[in-house]
Amino acid sequence: MSTPNSTFSERVAVVAATDPQTISNTNVDSDYADMSKFGRVAFVVSVGNIDAATTVDVALYEATDSSGTSAAAITGKAVTQLTATDDNKQVVIEVADSDLAAGFTHVACKVTVAGTTADASVVGMGINAREEPARNNDQASVAQVVSG
Repeated sequence: MSTPNSTFSERVAVVAATDPQTISNTNVDSDYADMSKFGRVAFVVSVGNIDAATTVDVALYEATDSSGTSAAAITGKAVTQLTATDDNKQVVIEVADSDLAAGFTHVACKVTVAGTTADASVVGMGINAREEPARNNDQASVAQVVSG
């Protein structure tokens, strides 16, 4: 249980990501986060330029392992479709471990671009760590944590 004096990195870990990239008429999944280590995971999706006549859909998927085995969309965990009028915006989708179906233990964020191209990135943050400090569960791609 976190305390009021604990740092952000003691309470929250970077557990999934999609590096900033241009996505062209396809979909990209973030890493699958292990929900057995957290009560909740919040995915922050940042979009840059979205070409005209292009749409961006963002939804969460559950799976039985970190490889995405038996991946299935989680009902009610999708944002309203983004279009070219949504350049340079962010969306946040949060999921609780109780939102997963029986036997599902991992969750990822899927960004789907239909049309030409859109720029996007995803960061998934594990919240309510079962064991602190949460940063012990950061992805290997996290280069530094500076806290105080």
